[in-house]
Amino acid sequence: MPERELGRRATNEFGIDGTVCGRSSVAGPDTLQPLASAILDLEEWLSGVRVPHLFIGGVAVAFLARPRTTNDVDGIVLVPDDGFADFLRSATKHGFPSRHSDAATFARSNRIFLLRHASSGVDVDLSAGSLGFEQEIVQKARRVVAFGRSLPIPRAADLVILKAIAARPQDYADIAAVLEQNPRLDKKRVLRLVSLFAELLEAPELVTGIESLFRGKGIRSRFPAPASGYSRK
Repeated sequence: MPERELGRRATNEFGIDGTVCGRSSVAGPDTLQPLASAILDLEEWLSGVRVPHLFIGGVAVAFLARPRTTNDVDGIVLVPDDGFADFLRSATKHGFPSRHSDAATFARSNRIFLLRHASSGVDVDLSAGSLGFEQEIVQKARRVVAFGRSLPIPRAADLVILKAIAARPQDYADIAAVLEQNPRLDKKRVLRLVSLFAELLEAPELVTGIESLFRGKGIRSRFPAPASGYSRK
């Protein structure tokens, strides 16, 4: 999928503008309480160093659909390719050391930072956004209030797209819940972007899956259900 030009870059620590827009106020769900310190410290760090970011996974689902149990914190960060090492050093400095012995190489190869909140032991997985779609959803994030702090999360349609691409059992359950709470989201845009990713990934079942959910039908994931708990994203 062609990447979009997202405009000028600010002169922040990592060379990317940190602005997000759209705001709504919601209290922090009780299911997120065990993650509160990790969420708050993560937001303080990323906002402080002006790294564009947003929370996805169970944190976003808790606000856009329904609270559910989740054991970790997932997000997307916009970090330039030549800034990975600096980002990891900043993470360690702010109490989020890497869970991988060769963190920079792993992050460059897999485009994900596997971190751990030192004070709580909560795992934090931050995808390094690079596609135009990932940059766009960070730029257009909405904001909610949890534990007294404003947090960026995706718009409902964007979260559905992310989960339709992941296509795991919990992702489909989350999509159904988001659709129930947000029946007027832009389904045409969702289908268009999922179709583009399905073509790139040579996975036509992604389109079949989201179409079935739009029709209110249950579907079978292309991945086996986890033995226990919930999926990461």
